[in-house]
Amino acid sequence: MGQLASLALFGKDIPTDNILAFNLNDSCFQGLAYCQRGGFLYTPVREFFGGASVLLPDGATPDHIGSYASTSKFANIIFNYPEMFLENFEINVINSTKTPGIAGDIALYLKKFGFNIPEKNSVSSTKDIYDKTQVFTLWDEENKIGIPPTSKTLEALSLFVFAPQQTVSVNKYSKSPSPKIEVVLGKNYKMVTGE
Repeated sequence: MGQLASLALFGKDIPTDNILAFNLNDSCFQGLAYCQRGGFLYTPVREFFGGASVLLPDGATPDHIGSYASTSKFANIIFNYPEMFLENFEINVINSTKTPGIAGDIALYLKKFGFNIPEKNSVSSTKDIYDKTQVFTLWDEENKIGIPPTSKTLEALSLFVFAPQQTVSVNKYSKSPSPKIEVVLGKNYKMVTGE
């Protein structure tokens, strides 16, 4: 009991802004508007499990339930890039390809890992042609305003989107003037899901 009291006394001085909580949930199978970080679980049809209600990790099937690639990658983000969650920089995904819906799929996938993808105006398309995927960030080096190139969010994003990151003085496609990270999907788009 004394150890618990000592731990409580130690923890009382930790700023609550620096305490992060995570869980695994099934929110992302209802779409982008409902998706929360950690949304890697889904409910399979009960008849596969004798009528029991079961949650499986994303990518698992009743015949192969040991699929933990996404949850392992999520744990990697939590433990190696916790600053990303404190930075909380907004990300918009813009589709310049001819594949409809790809920007929404990518946005949903990134949101599961805790990237800040707003519910509204975060997914769009452009008629501009990009052969290669690009990542644009709003950054004013002189005044140190916006999203710095050393951001942990950008570092974590590079694990998912293999594309050059460029700083710009104004958002290229986002409707609001606040600083954004814009992922513009080009013809060469590839994302590593680890599955």
